[in-house]
Amino acid sequence: MKKQYLQAFVAILVTLLLPIFFLKKSYLAESRTKHLTTKLDSHHTPSLKARDKEFVIIVPITEKSDTLEEQVESIFSQNYNKYRLVYLIDAERAYSSGMERFIENYGCRSNCTIELVRPEQKMIEQYGLIVRNCKDNEVIIHLESDDLFAAKNVLDLLNHIYCTEDIWLTYSQYLDGTTYKKGMHRHNPSKSWSIKKSQQKNWVQAPLKTYYASVFKQLSSEEIKQLREGGFEQTLEYLMSPMAEFSQKHIRYVPDVLSIHN
Repeated sequence: MKKQYLQAFVAILVTLLLPIFFLKKSYLAESRTKHLTTKLDSHHTPSLKARDKEFVIIVPITEKSDTLEEQVESIFSQNYNKYRLVYLIDAERAYSSGMERFIENYGCRSNCTIELVRPEQKMIEQYGLIVRNCKDNEVIIHLESDDLFAAKNVLDLLNHIYCTEDIWLTYSQYLDGTTYKKGMHRHNPSKSWSIKKSQQKNWVQAPLKTYYASVFKQLSSEEIKQLREGGFEQTLEYLMSPMAEFSQKHIRYVPDVLSIHN
């Protein structure tokens, strides 16, 4: 008899609690959906929505290079096509028969521009002029003269980062072209992405770095002119630090290997 009463009590209890269980389950599912939506929305502000980025790859050539053919092939083989390529060549230091052949082969490409810096000009000023003539929302990719893209989807990945995150600058992992070991050993990102000295140093020294043209335009053109007597590499390095300071938490380290540094 007691057993029957107990079974009846359990049945009534289950009948009463079952609707509460389903309501709770529905509420939790709805809460998770709302949380997910909020999280996604926070990464997709109106300025970052639904449009692929246009990249401008700038390669300054300050000396003779043996890897130009290989480099340009690594660029033209990208499976993302919203880019243009600008070679900035020091005519006095880098111009040779090999360079003439390079210009002949690639200078007629619609998305490839080759600019020669004459002796009376300064490369840093030409570099600055190229960037200032870009649209603010174009992403500049600074690639060193002997370096290659490490894969065919480098631009795809960078496009994804710039379209889905509030990022103004990136620097990335690379492989040493001789040892094929990773080169960025001491990256210590802060939790808030605030720009620490270590991050600033890594941004400046990274062989492949990217940034919105609008960030470079924050630099004073007068300051660039004052630096015209220095070497290009040292001058550019000097200008990169204030870009990182200006960008603060909008700088992003990309742990993927995006380039091979020779």
